[in-house]
Amino acid sequence: MTTSKYISVLALLALAACTEPTDGPELPDWTPGYPTSDTGGSTDTGGSTDSGDLGGLLRLDVNMGAVITRFGQKADPTASCEIDAQEGQYQTLECQLEINELDLWFHGWNYDLTIPSNTCEYLLVQHYYYQAWSWGTGPTTVEYQVDTAGNFLADVSNSVNGEPTCEFDHTDPDNPEAPNCCFGDYTVTVVTMDNGTEVGRVTSDVQNWGGGQLAECYAGAAFGASPSAFDAISGMPVGVVVDIDEDVDNVYNVSLPAPSNKPEWSNVTVANFYEGTTPIGLNSTSLARDHYAISCLDRDEEYIARFEIDVREWNEKAEFLAEGNPDTGTQANAGDPRPEEANGSGSPINDYFDWADFVLNGNDYVGSAD
Repeated sequence: MTTSKYISVLALLALAACTEPTDGPELPDWTPGYPTSDTGGSTDTGGSTDSGDLGGLLRLDVNMGAVITRFGQKADPTASCEIDAQEGQYQTLECQLEINELDLWFHGWNYDLTIPSNTCEYLLVQHYYYQAWSWGTGPTTVEYQVDTAGNFLADVSNSVNGEPTCEFDHTDPDNPEAPNCCFGDYTVTVVTMDNGTEVGRVTSDVQNWGGGQLAECYAGAAFGASPSAFDAISGMPVGVVVDIDEDVDNVYNVSLPAPSNKPEWSNVTVANFYEGTTPIGLNSTSLARDHYAISCLDRDEEYIARFEIDVREWNEKAEFLAEGNPDTGTQANAGDPRPEEANGSGSPINDYFDWADFVLNGNDYVGSAD
């Protein structure tokens, strides 16, 4: 499939996507969340509560057992992440999770949305993902020279030693995770030379650069989250629409995958927080989604409320507890060793890279196994 078709698919997808918190209200045992299908359907929640118990307060909570986290509003971390859905005006709220780096790498994370009755009729669940590898259309022509015996002489254009070459083909025998992100067609012209004079020219039939699904060039929590759904052609993540029983109170759970199941020692697949310069893999041209988001909709897909969530990992427990510097041990620039712990262990302070590390190191993209 050509790149133009992939771009069309992604444009359609984009249009379609048009401090411990205090204890929340106690809910009956039947509301720990309920399963959904990848197509966004839901099952019976199994019961009901007094519709007046929760009022109209939509509330996000992070529940990770013994793992210590801070979760609250981004503008005021001490404030709970909640929206009054009965105010009659669309509201959006930015929230942020703070978590230690090994906890995040080992466990991933999850959140619960408490949904009072008579508020949301559907949810739209969207997960964070980023462009991990550069992709694009390859050159349309390849040309190289041979002698009259057919031996390679010289590259003319878009070849290396007579082999067609595309800058977007990242395949590497040393990295099985590296994809071919080169799309489109090309022809190969072999020019025969005799003592510096062209004596023949043969052009091949049209060939394809062989790029796979566009999704192979992306990474992030969306590719392992529950619930999740994907476009059949591009493989790209799409928002999951969930049908909510509006007559009862609900708690809806979303689980995000642990980076420990990936080959790289990085938290960037789930930690979307960045500040300052926007990483290339998350910028406006990358077709990425830089936030986790969950939206409350009515039956006509009108937005009632929306939460956007950032996840930031901390490199050092003492700094986390003191709410100090989350990026201790970050590399100052490319090639610098990571500062070691002061306890003589020889281990680095910054064990799992996040966006701050990759940006400082000048990475254009964050590919798997980087």
